Amino acid sequence: MRVLFLTPRIPYPPAGGDRVMVFNHVRLLAPKVEHIHILTFIEQQEQRALADELERTFENVSVQTVLLPPSRSRLGALRGLISSDLPLQLHYYRSRDYASALRDTVARQPFDACYIQLIRMAQYMHLLLPMTKVLALTDCLTLRYERSAPYVRGWTAFVDARERQRVTRYETAITGEADVSFVVNGADRDKLVALGAKGRLAVLELGVDLDYFQPNHEEKPEPRSAVLVGNFHSVPNQDAVRYAVHDVWPLVRDRFPDARLEIVGILVPKWIRALDGKDGVVVRGGVDDVRPHLWRSALSLCPMRIAAGTQFKVIESLALGVPVVTTPLALEGLGPDGGKGILVGENPESMARAVASVFESSARRDDLARQGRAFVEEHFNWQDRAERLLELMGGGNPSQGGQQPGR
Repeated sequence: MRVLFLTPRIPYPPAGGDRVMVFNHVRLLAPKVEHIHILTFIEQQEQRALADELERTFENVSVQTVLLPPSRSRLGALRGLISSDLPLQLHYYRSRDYASALRDTVARQPFDACYIQLIRMAQYMHLLLPMTKVLALTDCLTLRYERSAPYVRGWTAFVDARERQRVTRYETAITGEADVSFVVNGADRDKLVALGAKGRLAVLELGVDLDYFQPNHEEKPEPRSAVLVGNFHSVPNQDAVRYAVHDVWPLVRDRFPDARLEIVGILVPKWIRALDGKDGVVVRGGVDDVRPHLWRSALSLCPMRIAAGTQFKVIESLALGVPVVTTPLALEGLGPDGGKGILVGENPESMARAVASVFESSARRDDLARQGRAFVEEHFNWQDRAERLLELMGGGNPSQGGQQPGR
């Protein structure tokens, strides 16, 4: 089998949720297929080096890049806001060069299946020759926009309201053009079905590399420390920082004046960097290895008010043996046993109490750590996803996690 991947950015290094998922899907498929070819965008020519690294990682993976400068993308999105009813992200990633490269690629070599990452890349699906088309929706975008509505203001609220309508129309219709589309949990699939999705929908859960994300019993956690991890280009993660530092952390500091909150992740905006050194907040930004920062923390704080899908930051923290304090939204992707190793707060007061309960008792922390690691080992092993992913590349199997709305 030969598989084509259409992605909006290089899935390497595997940092940030979308990169992690696609990288691991490539990793799982590589030993089971003849060849994988990735056609992807880069924002500047220097990023070609990342493509070269990815090619060196797998013997049977090739990566073809198309330059799309951010200035051109922003101009396209602005035009789309005025002149089109399609989601703005489609305009952001619209490229004649990419379309031309795709036409040449599929004409030059045959493919059995194509993995299309997110609705922004689905606009190129009509250029594919006959092959199995697998649309990786990941989560229901409409659900994410609905949940963000209470937390955006002004011009952003106006744009988001219009975009939500566009996204709903597009993501429900485009599923009818793929052979199978998948999301990462049942809640998002059920929402898409309720919205009227046209095609076959499957659930393909996320996973964790359990060899890489292991507890480190030699690293003793600092008893009054928490870490907040994320890709801070993401609006949900930016909102999580606001919620943490403005509403939750002051209550924690009232009780524990020496408490420290470490913010770790890529693409940190200036307003988050400005929090460094204030009220026990330390902004690390991007790091080569997130694991030591989690091992040294008493807990992982994940105060998500805007969320859909499954949160990598939650399952990776649990795999490392680090308890998680989060909101009810973050439990949706974890299944009926998703409370293991996790404390949930529905408001700032209950989240602060959950943090305090871990800070006050190392025995409680250790017990939560054991529960969380065991839960992830049982339910979120990447290797358990390999055969299911291969099935989807062959067109899906509706008897195993799929659903066919309207049939």
